[in-house]
Amino acid sequence: MNKIMKTTHFSPISRRGFLKATGIASSSAYIYSLSGCTLSNQETDSTKSGPSPWLFLELSDHQIHFILPRSEMGQDVATSFAIILAEEMAAPLELINIKYADADSKLGSQMTVGSASIRTWWLPLRQLGNQIKHLAIKAAAVKWSIASTECQILEGRIVHIPTGQSINY
Repeated sequence: MNKIMKTTHFSPISRRGFLKATGIASSSAYIYSLSGCTLSNQETDSTKSGPSPWLFLELSDHQIHFILPRSEMGQDVATSFAIILAEEMAAPLELINIKYADADSKLGSQMTVGSASIRTWWLPLRQLGNQIKHLAIKAAAVKWSIASTECQILEGRIVHIPTGQSINY
């Protein structure tokens, strides 16, 4: 077996060239961190002081449509948001439909950088899912003229425990 090995020769770098290259790399990293591409207090607080997660919600056709204020850049943000909502609601994942929001300053920060989407939205999504679950239970209880404490969500359905009567979300 004849293998031809190719030798790569690197040109020597001067001390001055090395210092220039590392200085540029360090400066670039510093500027990148100042540009808002890291998770800062402003990003963490954007959902607290910014728009309510309820603004991103549409209910229709027995589905919950969540308008995702971030773009999908390969991190499966849409799937993660849907899973968090469905899990907190005790609902099937098929019930959640994710739509992408158009760019709009009224929606707060729509930056998709630094893997901040889940860190920023995890708690607001859980709270939103929990509120939806309680509102659905309350609506079923009103419809059946019973106390909401007699209802639970089982297998994605609102169930009146004493009678076994159930309804979809």
